[in-house]
Amino acid sequence: MIEKQYEKVNVCKLQDELIAAGLLAGSFTTFEVGEDVAQIQFPDDVDLELVESVVEKHDKTPLPPPKTDLELAQETINYLGTQLFETQTQLFETQVQSMQIEQDKNSLGSQLFDLQTQLMMKGVI
Repeated sequence: MIEKQYEKVNVCKLQDELIAAGLLAGSFTTFEVGEDVAQIQFPDDVDLELVESVVEKHDKTPLPPPKTDLELAQETINYLGTQLFETQTQLFETQVQSMQIEQDKNSLGSQLFDLQTQLMMKGVI
C-alpha cells in the first residue's frame, strides 16, 4: 500500500473526486487526520501522476449543508404553486380562445343568415 497525506483539502470531496477518477475503485482507506487533512492508503499499482492531477484540481470549498425538511417542503410548495399558476394561465387562455371561437361562429351564423335573407329577397331561393 502507498500512503499519502494531503493538507488543506475537503476530505469527503477529495475522496469522492478520487473515486470518480477511478483511483479508489479497489480497497482504500481514508483517515481524516484533521479538519482539512486526509491520509489515504492507495493500492501499490495506483497511478500516482493521476492522483496528483486530481489533487491539484481538487475543489476545496466545503459542501453546502444538506437542506432541512422545511427547506425541501418549501421548495416543493413553490414548485407546485408555479405549476398551478401555469396551469391556471393555460386554462384561462383556452377559455379566451373558446370564447373567440364562439364569437366567430356567431358572426359567421349572422353573416349566413344575412346572405340567405338577401337571396330570398332577390328571389334566388
